[in-house]
Amino acid sequence: MKLAALQRVGLAIASVLLLALSACSGNSRTETAAPPARTTATEPRLLAEEYVEGEAVVQAVNPVDRLLTLRNERDQSNTIKVPADVDLNRLKKGDTVLFGIYQSLSIRVLPPGSAALGASAAVGSTAPGQPEGRAWGQQLVVVNEITALDLAAHTVTLRGADGQLRMITVKDPEMQERMRNLQVGDLVELTYSESVAAKVLPKS
Repeated sequence: MKLAALQRVGLAIASVLLLALSACSGNSRTETAAPPARTTATEPRLLAEEYVEGEAVVQAVNPVDRLLTLRNERDQSNTIKVPADVDLNRLKKGDTVLFGIYQSLSIRVLPPGSAALGASAAVGSTAPGQPEGRAWGQQLVVVNEITALDLAAHTVTLRGADGQLRMITVKDPEMQERMRNLQVGDLVELTYSESVAAKVLPKS
């Protein structure tokens, strides 16, 4: 995923992530009372995680864009990005692949000015040629800044590294109360992690 696209995703999914800010600390606040400055980051809060494993049949191999399209046992298709050191020439349509995919999404609130706005990505993989197959993963991190809070209207405005502002309306009453633990200038760090393990099964 391109970093520019990742920044847009970060702003788009922030409306969901902010609903889980129960890990935020601080005193309740009103529109006129300024809360004390946040001095420490909150602990990361896991919002969602999913693990899926099974067998899939290769539907298409795109060596140029490093894309592999698989169809699982429920006849559902999924396209995954594979690292550059995976030899896609060994794969062809009709091959059976044993796979496992783990995905997680977490959030934490950082003190104002403690991190740069923007997106970063890290990738890694096991060495090729292992008999048990290959594993690779990526971690995407987006940092946005809270630029405005309206507790009466239940809205939060976030700014990304490109300066784009996005106003989010929080509708859940319980989450509206949790908004009181936020303050303008806080940073919201969103972390998405994905790990994939795969092994091509021999022909029966």
